[in-house]
Amino acid sequence: MKKDSEFNESQQFRHPVLLGGLGLGALYYFGGLWDALLKGSAIDGPMLIGPITMGLLLALFVFANLKTSINSKGIYVQFFPFHTRYVLYPWKDITQAKLVVYSPLKDFGGWGIRLGWKGTKAFNVKGKEGIYLELKNGKKRLIGTQKPDEAEVEIAKYLVVLPTKED
Repeated sequence: MKKDSEFNESQQFRHPVLLGGLGLGALYYFGGLWDALLKGSAIDGPMLIGPITMGLLLALFVFANLKTSINSKGIYVQFFPFHTRYVLYPWKDITQAKLVVYSPLKDFGGWGIRLGWKGTKAFNVKGKEGIYLELKNGKKRLIGTQKPDEAEVEIAKYLVVLPTKED
């Protein structure tokens, strides 16, 4: 990402049940559409809603990607396709950083870009470990990570890292 990046991580939704379910749903709808085409039936707008919706959802989960980079400027986050560019949280704006263990379902109602019950905005795609940030403007962020030890080492170079929270 940036030339002086020391920590880089890229995560994708790759849960087989999620992708398999969406894939089967897409096949079901596309199969119905294909059947109508073979029978010579007229295809109208409502008949296209299911295949288009399932296709878009499947594409979203296949191409969604959470990238995190940590370097001397701060912590960068990009959750494609929702962020077309990296969002920078500069060190000067971070008052607190710590690695946490959390429950995506209990604390945030799921995965993705989520607003937690306590006002924390989360970026996560899998797992239960993350980088928790408190910013000078009062905002709170949680960035999911599959490499908590590496992230902690890099953050400690630029900021005092508080002890890990155990749930």
